[in-house]
Amino acid sequence: MYGKKAIYFNYKSYGAFIALILAPALLILLGGSLSVAFLSLYPLIAAILIALAMASPGIPRLMAINANIKLREGKYKKALKKARRASHMPLAPLSIHIFTAFTMVLTGDFPGAKEKLELIKSREASFSEKSKIESIKALIEWKETGSPEKALTLLGDLIRKGADEAVYYTTGKLLNLCDDPSKARKYNEEAYEMNPGNMDIAQNLVISYCLTGQKIEAKLYFRNLYYEQGANVDSLYYMAKIKQDDGKSGEAADFIRKAMDMESSALNIINHDELAAFLNELERENL
Repeated sequence: MYGKKAIYFNYKSYGAFIALILAPALLILLGGSLSVAFLSLYPLIAAILIALAMASPGIPRLMAINANIKLREGKYKKALKKARRASHMPLAPLSIHIFTAFTMVLTGDFPGAKEKLELIKSREASFSEKSKIESIKALIEWKETGSPEKALTLLGDLIRKGADEAVYYTTGKLLNLCDDPSKARKYNEEAYEMNPGNMDIAQNLVISYCLTGQKIEAKLYFRNLYYEQGANVDSLYYMAKIKQDDGKSGEAADFIRKAMDMESSALNIINHDELAAFLNELERENL
């Protein structure tokens, strides 16, 4: 969601900052009442500079990048803590608030996510931002009602208008739950083409390939996830199923143990009880 473009270096500002630091030192060396007057104003000048920095939209963007790193590590609670701080900063961009709402959904704070979306509903949003907002609403609908079919109806218009990867990601995830893996694969492949570096999109695609029996593709994309981006609970579970089918119950059990050690996300398809039951099955096969 956030990239290096949020981090920029302004040489003019940097030069002015250095000048502000060096000026008092030069005045002190020269001596005189002017140096005393300047230094007396220095705390006020420093406070103004700090206030301007805190009000800059670049600061919450940097904080959100840090939160996004925690998300990629599967540390959802820590990510939410950092995202909340970013969204509370003055002049935080709309994208930061949307990101915070999504992080709330990941941790299961659906009331908090709905409240956040309600607070920003009057703000002007781009089509991409609107797509992300509607995707979050659909995910909340699925979790609160238990009906992925009902959640999909919230995305109908956006899909027909050619939405960005957020809607394709959510549609692919929900279709996997609707036992329509072939249709889900189509949306997950579209989302992957739009953003191949998105870990969640890649997870969805691996699951689709597992469900459609495309073992070669599933193993290829899973390998990239496992060694480069990091597999999540669901992709580990479905790949363990593939390993079990291949007669490699020991490797499958290792995947499930790894999944059980991960911090749980509210958007996981597979819960802890299902993981435990599958691990018991695999361990019995290895006896």
